[in-house]
Amino acid sequence: MLGLGAIPLTSRAAERPLITDHADAEPARPSKGCARGSRHAVIGGRHECLRVGASCRRAHDGRYHGHGFHCHSARLTRRARPVTPPPPPPAPAPAPAHRFSDTVGPRGVAVDAAGNIYAADQGANRVVKLAPNGDVVARLGQGLEVLARLAVDGQGSIWVTEFASSRVTRLSATGERISAFGGPGNAPGRLQGPRGIALDAAADVYVADLGNHRVQKFSAGGQSLMVVGGFGAGVGQFQEPSDVAVDAQGNIYVADTGNNRVQKLAPTGAPLAQWGSLAGPHGIALDAQGNIYVAEADAARITKLSPTGAVMLRAGAPGSAPGQLKNPTGVALDAQGNIYVAESVPPSGSACTCRVQKFSPAGELLATWR
Repeated sequence: MLGLGAIPLTSRAAERPLITDHADAEPARPSKGCARGSRHAVIGGRHECLRVGASCRRAHDGRYHGHGFHCHSARLTRRARPVTPPPPPPAPAPAPAHRFSDTVGPRGVAVDAAGNIYAADQGANRVVKLAPNGDVVARLGQGLEVLARLAVDGQGSIWVTEFASSRVTRLSATGERISAFGGPGNAPGRLQGPRGIALDAAADVYVADLGNHRVQKFSAGGQSLMVVGGFGAGVGQFQEPSDVAVDAQGNIYVADTGNNRVQKLAPTGAPLAQWGSLAGPHGIALDAQGNIYVAEADAARITKLSPTGAVMLRAGAPGSAPGQLKNPTGVALDAQGNIYVAESVPPSGSACTCRVQKFSPAGELLATWR
């Protein structure tokens, strides 16, 4: 009796083609046409029934190779299951567009009766109007010449100072130019690099005439009504005044930047008081109780003074993180007493935070908008 390894080539076996490479055989699979204990395969293009010998271990198939029968691992012949690749990671969310230019940033800020916020974006020479929640409503007045500060009247008109052209321009609520006055010079009615601007209840306009070291009062039509100040450190004199505010009684408050103080003048321009020990006061605003809010650019903070000049609150600290301040140059209040601060590029030329921040009346950070 012949062993498994010496099976003679019968006529049927002789018809089988010789298999010399494993790639010639497809995986064996059961077939109704094959006897029990055999599997169907295609060898050399022919369909064959291959015996699965009892001597083959589990998970092996019997195959004819050459003149003999051999056991092969089913792992070599089974087709790999298709692998579904994992889904690609979600695309990152696009970065939000900046509200303000990232070169110079907003120099001044104002708030209207409805709580809308207006920023004097000097880097883009335009006014950016924000809704109370900080969403951009409009960008107005493109083409202004080095926009410095702004104020908003009860009719929605926007009054801006243009530093380069030394003039005051009035824009409609939709940004169209309505009128302009001033122009370079030192005669009454002329301006030299104006900065701060304020409006009183009669719609008269007050301008911090920085280059001429004075404050001027104009009618809404641009007629010069009063000139006060002049270069110096004495009472009633100024050095590069950067901002101005007016209270309900018509008293005038001046951010006397070069002298590191705030001066209070009567409606006639006569000096009433001064408060020093400030570090580069660039912005000034008043609340309904007569308290004074000063943007101290050099100290990177907002200081609240009582009507008599006593320090009541200091908000902010040097830095770029939310709630910190870097070169605050503008300050404004809303009807609830919330404080809005404009930050622009520092004189040193270091990186600009270029943003507006909102603080509660107690000095707590409420929002940051860039």
